[in-house]
Amino acid sequence: MRHFGHIKHAPVLIMLVVLIVNVKNNYTNFTPYNVSEQEQRTSHLSVSRNKQEVTQQNLSNSVHSKKSTTKNNLSTSEDETEKDLKSEREDELEPEIEKRPVSYSHPAYYSHIPKTGGFGALLTFNKIFKRKLAYKCARGNNRAIAWKDWIEKGEADKCYIIMSEDRLKLWEEYDGPKPEHVYTMVRPPREHILSQYIHCTETKGHRAGVKMMPSLDKWLEDWVGVMKKIPNFVNDEGQYKKTTVEMMKKKYNCFEPVERMSIHLRINPNVTKKELSQRFDVIGLLPFFTTSTCLMVIDVLKSVPASCDCSTETKRHKIVVQDHGVENHGDTMKISKEQGMLMNQLVPTDTKLYKLSEELFHEESEG
Repeated sequence: MRHFGHIKHAPVLIMLVVLIVNVKNNYTNFTPYNVSEQEQRTSHLSVSRNKQEVTQQNLSNSVHSKKSTTKNNLSTSEDETEKDLKSEREDELEPEIEKRPVSYSHPAYYSHIPKTGGFGALLTFNKIFKRKLAYKCARGNNRAIAWKDWIEKGEADKCYIIMSEDRLKLWEEYDGPKPEHVYTMVRPPREHILSQYIHCTETKGHRAGVKMMPSLDKWLEDWVGVMKKIPNFVNDEGQYKKTTVEMMKKKYNCFEPVERMSIHLRINPNVTKKELSQRFDVIGLLPFFTTSTCLMVIDVLKSVPASCDCSTETKRHKIVVQDHGVENHGDTMKISKEQGMLMNQLVPTDTKLYKLSEELFHEESEG
């Protein structure tokens, strides 16, 4: 009975064993897809968010860094650009050549800026060179003459230095020789402006224009107005001529006080001391007239004349002044603070020119 009973229940037991084995196998091979996918998605989203946060932070840092770098680069670029422009200007300078000694056939050129003591310098040269030439070596405003023609006249008159009130470097429009030695004289810009005004209001040779001249304040204010209305007229030759004719010839019959020295010497507002030293053998300063003319004479003779020798007791040459009959002078005339401010607006480049010329002058005279 027991045997049969076992047999009777065998199918059930077999089915139960099979079921258990299948369940075990299914559990072993079962991959909880839905749960795993959700966990993976959650994990991916979390990683993605972290990546986005890191990316955004990196972008923010990158942008900030780029802005900072760009700003620094721009600042550096501006400095480098200014240095490059300065370097380019210096590279454009004509290379220095070996100059021949000054002689009658190779005279020096003195660019005479009106109201800077030019004629006094000319008479001083005559005295030191012991020549009774008066003004023979001055060419005035003869603008239609080439340098080779100046040399011919200089040889005939025995001129070591030829002076002219022409704007500097005019002879470059002509083929042929050019002066190798160039001198000029500058003076403090305010004094220069005052000297022009005094000349037009006091000199006997300017009687026709005296009545046309207004007060100093009015004259200065009118010219400041012109500069504000036409800021670039100084660098625009056509506009410059038109303006000076209208303001100087027709209205006041006087000098134009705007950047008079810089325009005459064709000086760029960005001029450097190196450029000046290459363009001029000597730039004299009117307040140091005797020393200035001596430096020019020494450059001509390549020796120190007795009247320029400070180591001896020889009496130095006297200052020759051509005052054109005026009572006041630019270096002694008193001005108001307001007048000084107006003058400063008229001569920014002249002011720079004089400062650089001062440095060169003292280096030369003390060297």
